[in-house]
Amino acid sequence: MKLLVNFLIFFGCFFALEMRADKDASWTVLVYMEADNHLNDFAVKNLYDMARVEKSDKLNVLVQWNQPNNNGQFRYRVLHQKVVLDMHIPADEAGSCVESLVDSVKWAQENYPADHFCIILWGEGLGFIESNETTRALLWKEADGSYMTNQQLVESLSLINVQLGRPIDVLAMDMGKMAMLEVAYQIQGKAKFFVASKDGAYPADGFAYGEFLSRLSSENLGAYQLAQCIVSTYAQQVAHSCLSAIDLDGINAVKEGLDLVLDTMLEEGVWSQVKPGIIAQAREEAKKRYKLRIDLYLFYEALERMLPAVVMDQLSTLINDAKLALKRAVIANEDRFGGHGISLYYPLISPLFPYTNYLNSQFAQDSLWPEFLRRSTE
Repeated sequence: MKLLVNFLIFFGCFFALEMRADKDASWTVLVYMEADNHLNDFAVKNLYDMARVEKSDKLNVLVQWNQPNNNGQFRYRVLHQKVVLDMHIPADEAGSCVESLVDSVKWAQENYPADHFCIILWGEGLGFIESNETTRALLWKEADGSYMTNQQLVESLSLINVQLGRPIDVLAMDMGKMAMLEVAYQIQGKAKFFVASKDGAYPADGFAYGEFLSRLSSENLGAYQLAQCIVSTYAQQVAHSCLSAIDLDGINAVKEGLDLVLDTMLEEGVWSQVKPGIIAQAREEAKKRYKLRIDLYLFYEALERMLPAVVMDQLSTLINDAKLALKRAVIANEDRFGGHGISLYYPLISPLFPYTNYLNSQFAQDSLWPEFLRRSTE
C-alpha cells in the first residue's frame, strides 16, 4: 500500500469518484493487473506510462490493480497525469479469478461504454505448461499461490462475450509464453485478435502503453490496426522483443494445416522412411531457447531441409500450405530469435504429458499433435 501512496503523491494524482463517461467512446482499454507478486513495481511503471496519454473522448483507459499483501482490488480510470480511484474491492469480497475478471469487464462496460473493447491481461504466464504442484498457467498470485488455468480462461472469456454481446475486439496478454497455438485455438471466436509473447524471458517492463494508447486516442484505429500497433510500439521500446499479433479467424486453418501434414507423415509407408534422429534434430532447430516448445514455422522449415526427398514428394505442398496459413494468421511479429509468432508444446522425451491439463485442452482433443508426440518420442 505504501508503494501505491507514494505513486499517487509523486504524480499529483488523487483519490476521488470520477464522473462516469457521458457518451460512448471509440475504445475502452481495460488492463487487468495481477500484481500480487514480485511484478508490482512494474505495475507502477506501467500506470505512469498510461498517465502520459492526453485525455480524449475517444478513449477510456481503465485498470483493475490486484495489489500485494492481499489488499484487495483497486479500480482506476487513468486520465492525463492523473490516476483516479473508482472503487476498491476488499480481498474477502473479490471472488474467484473468473468472477473477478468477468466483473471487471462488467464494471468497464456499464460505466465506460465504447464501440470497441481491448482487454489486457497483465501478470505471469506459462501457456499450457501448467501443474498444481510446480507451475501455473497465468495470473499467478503470490499470497496464496493461486492462478487462472486455461480452462478458467476459456470460461471467463465466454462469460465476457455474453456480457459484451460480442467477441472481444483485442485480447492482449502482457506476460510471457502465451503465444501458443494451443492457447490461440481455445480462444478463437471469443476474441478477434490476440496479442501475446512466446518468450519465457519476457521483459517485465511490459507493453509500451504510452505509445500505443496515444495513437489510439488520436487516430481512428480498428482492432486489426490496434493489435499491430501494440506489437510495433513494443518493438520500438524493447531492443530484443518477442511479441506477435494473431488474427484468430485464421487459427483453425493453422491447426488444419498442421493436421494435414501430420496425417501424411504418420502413414506407415511414410513414417517408416523417416530416420529416428531427423524429427529430433528438426525439433532442436525449431525450439531455439525454449525447453518444451517449438516455433511451428521453424519446425516446418527444418522438416523441409531434413526429410528425405521421397517423403518430401508427399509433404512439400502440404507444408507450403501450412506455412501460408501461419503467415496469414500472424498479422504482426517481432521475434529476437527469428521465430514466426506461434509456438507449440513439444517435450524432449517420454513421459509425454507430465501436465495432465494438456490432454484435456481443446487443441489436444481435436488435433493429431498428441499422436505425433507419442510416435516421435517413443
